[in-house]
Amino acid sequence: MLQWITAWSKASDAINYIFPHRRRELDEYRQYISDLFTSSAEHTHERVIFLDRKLRNEAAGRRDLALNDFAKFGHWERSYLNDNGAAYLELKPKAKESDRKRRRRRASR
Repeated sequence: MLQWITAWSKASDAINYIFPHRRRELDEYRQYISDLFTSSAEHTHERVIFLDRKLRNEAAGRRDLALNDFAKFGHWERSYLNDNGAAYLELKPKAKESDRKRRRRRASR
């Protein structure tokens, strides 16, 4: 979580420099994601990261969606954060495979 906040602060500062009118949107989004981290068990934080990536990509590609349009995020939240969510189930095998690769790399050092 701390790593995300640090990275987001740097990205947000850069965006605010170019688009100062978006400060409120970016601050509210930081709080939204921070709240998801603090209300989720640590083993699910990877899901929050995947949801964050999805939301930022959606907002970047659409003119009708801002990062603080939280009422529009419900279906993505369910898809990424619920154990039976479609996005989570799709990502789960990939995450397990990357964990196995990481463990093998550590063991070979």
